[in-house]
Formats: sequence, C-alpha cells, structure tokens
Amino acid sequence: MKKYLSIAFTCLLLSIFIFVAVKRYALGSVRYFDPDEFMYVNWAYHVFSGNVPYKDFMMIASPLYVVFLAPLFMVWSGIDAVAIARVIAFLLSIFLAGAIGVAYWTTHKSWVAIVPATILLILPMPSDKLLEIRPDILALLIFLIGFREVLLFWSKQGKPTQLFWGGVWLSTSLLVLQKTGVLVATVAGMVIFSALVTKKLRAVPVFLLGLGLPLGSFSLWALTTGQAKTVFYSVTWLTKESILGVARFNPLGPTFFFSPNPTYYGESGLSIGLIVNHTLWVLALILAAALIMTNAVEWRKEWYIRMTPALLLVASVIQYLYISPLKFTQYLLPAAVFVAWFTGEWVELLWRLCKRSHARLATFTIFFVLFTMLMTYTFFRVHSPKFNWTNDSTYQKITRILATIPKNEYVFDLEGRTIYYPYPYYVCCLPIGQFDSLLLKSRPPIREALRTTKTKYIYQAEIPRIRALPPEDLAFIRENYTETEGGDLLVAKYW
Repeated sequence: MKKYLSIAFTCLLLSIFIFVAVKRYALGSVRYFDPDEFMYVNWAYHVFSGNVPYKDFMMIASPLYVVFLAPLFMVWSGIDAVAIARVIAFLLSIFLAGAIGVAYWTTHKSWVAIVPATILLILPMPSDKLLEIRPDILALLIFLIGFREVLLFWSKQGKPTQLFWGGVWLSTSLLVLQKTGVLVATVAGMVIFSALVTKKLRAVPVFLLGLGLPLGSFSLWALTTGQAKTVFYSVTWLTKESILGVARFNPLGPTFFFSPNPTYYGESGLSIGLIVNHTLWVLALILAAALIMTNAVEWRKEWYIRMTPALLLVASVIQYLYISPLKFTQYLLPAAVFVAWFTGEWVELLWRLCKRSHARLATFTIFFVLFTMLMTYTFFRVHSPKFNWTNDSTYQKITRILATIPKNEYVFDLEGRTIYYPYPYYVCCLPIGQFDSLLLKSRPPIREALRTTKTKYIYQAEIPRIRALPPEDLAFIRENYTETEGGDLLVAKYW
C-alpha cells in the first residue's frame, strides 16, 4: 500500500512540477524586465568583446556569471540575446529546483524530495526573481551542488574526495556571487565542527584545499590583469559601497515585501498568495528552530546532517534582516531555497507519522491531495495577473535605439539596455551618483569623459538616474544634451 501511494504521490508531484515549469517559462518570456537584468547582459557582451572586468570597466559582482553569459553572443545578437538570456534564467531555475530535490534525497531517500523542488517554483516570495537574468540563481545552484557533496561525505560511505569537491563547488559559488558567503561560511563551520566532534580531522585540510582552489585561481587571474588591487577592492569593499549607497535611495524595511503587494502576490489585500506564502515561511522557521534546539541539547547520530539545513535557513534570514542593508526581494532567494526544503520536512514528518496504519494513510492521502491542490491554485492566482505586465514596450524601445544609434558610437548608459556600444566612462549600467567610491576619485569626472570622447548619447531608461549624478556633471548634461524617447535617451546638441 505504502509503495503504491508513494508512486502515486510522485506522479502527482511530477505533473504539478511540469505544469508549473511550463507556465513559468511562458511567463518569463513575456514578463517585464527588472533594471538589474540588462546590467549583466551588457557586461557579458563587453567581456565577450575582449574587455577585462574591473580593469576596463567597473563591476561590483563576482566575475563568473558574466563569463557564463558571454558565449551567448557567439550565436545571438540584438534583442535576441536578451530573450535567450531569459530562457537560460528559466533553465537555471529548473536546475536549482532539481538540485534542492537531489540534495534532499541525499539525506532522506524519500519520494518527498520532489516537494521542495516543486515548492521552490510555487513559493510566492520571491518567485519573480527566479525568472530574471541575475547571478543569484546560478550561485545558489552551484552552492547546492557543493552542499550535496558535503552531505555525501557525511553519509556512511563518505569519501574525502567528496569533501574536496564540495569545497570546490562552494568556493565557486562565491565567484558567481558574493552573496553566498554566509551560506558557504555556515557549511564550512559545520564541516570543521563535525570533524572536531567525530575526530575526523584529516578531512578538514582536504575540504580547505577544495575551498582554496577556485579562490586561488581567481587571485592568480587578478594578478595577470595588472590591477589586482582594483579587482579585490571591486569584489569586496566596492560592493559594500554600492549597496549602502543604493540602500540610502531605497530605504525599505525588512517586512516591506511581506506586506500585501499585488506585484508579488497577484492581488491586493489579504490574498491567498500572501496567506500561503507567510504560512510556509513561518512553518519552515518553526521547524528549523526546533531542529536546532533539539540537536543542540542532544547530539544524536549524524546530528550535523539534520542541523545544517536548519542553520542555513536561519543564517539566510539573519543575513537579510541584519547584514544586508538592501531589502530587495532577490536577497530573500537563499532563504527561500530552505523554506522549500523545510516544507518538504513537514510533509516528511507527517508521512512518517501516518504511514504506520491504513487509517492514517487515508488521512495523509486526503491531506496531501488538498495540499497539492492548494499549492497549484495559489500558483495560478499569484501568477496569472503577471502575464499582463509584458516586456513588449521594452523590446520595441531597445529595437528602435539599436536601429537609431550607429554601432561605433559611445553611449553613457546608466542602466545597461543599450548593450552593444563602447563605454565612454569607466562606469556603465550602475546608478552612479547613488554611491561614491575611491575608484572614481582617481579618474576624470563624467563630464570630462563625455567631452573627450564626444559622446552623443546618454541612456537612463525609465528611471531618471542622471538626477543622482554630481551637480557639476548633471549641469553639464542638461546644458549639452536634449531628451528623446520620453526622456530615456539624451542626445548631444553640439557634437
């Protein structure tokens, strides 16, 4: 009986997973763009063209994501490259969901592993960010691959090579996006602590070697650029400077996106999306806290396998609440991965309690069918309105601009949508003016760069980012440029 029910539940979940994945692909193809998305595509094109990040242009992210995107331009050009980048973002989100399912299976060997994979694609907050072109998804995917290697090492047949590769993957996730630092530090701490408790200290150097290999390779590459200080400054202190600066212009509280919001929950007010989302988050945190306290009081066999996911969820929430000054929804992605994990843990707990008798199995079956119906209905209610918020106008506008501006013209782009034009200034695609940096103090001001290169075009998109520029630069632009495209594009008057 249990075997047949497990197969039936698995088929049901797989059907929902496929349905949700197809709908998410369709939504990702038409949904509006977040300003950050063009930044990464723009940088990727310039890396493909031979420019060196940090040296030739300012970049605040780790390098591997733009390197990952760069080969796009071997095949696609124009607006097609952006559309394909969205497809890649969708595929990465599916792989991420699969990775959490595989990691869960590693520790539980249960059909329930499909639950966290499916929930990750349904969970309303921050579901939209899994549709976007951003490094978070790839970084978390690589982190989960490394975390699974660590879980395999902790199993009965664990081998030191698994710990080595776990370190390599975890470290590589940092080179995709620095945001995984808290997650990597949590896993590394548990690896070392568990080695001390179990007296398997020989494994620690192997793990540290794996961690050090990608970071060491990155350091050697930084030296080859001839500007190692700039590289290391960019991926550390500059990132902090930019985030603090942008946070001053966007002073959002940590609960802002957990308030009623039709953009994220599909409806205003107390909606089904809001209720389900908050219920899943609260239940996940309760179970994680219970696991931490239980295992802290009594170290049962392989306690670190159960405790580490709980610590990762709590660490992710602490990072969002107290470490990150920006409260944008993409900063919730690490926590969302483990909210999905602990939703699976709740289902697993109920399954173990109910599978001992036919009556309980019947109760669980009713519960599980209702649960899957509720999740599917929630997904439909949350995401259906979003098909109306399309990217048609963005595609049309970019197509017009690419057709209007000669390809060799300099474009000072404050957001990134122009993609294919040479940079007149060290900074592109960032809200320069919202933050200050030592890297800019040794360089000519923006107005001087625009004058020297005779830059004819400035692009700022719908957000009037030139208003945040230093007063002298803003005055120069207003005197020498005129607005077109509804203010999105500025054209030089005199050259």
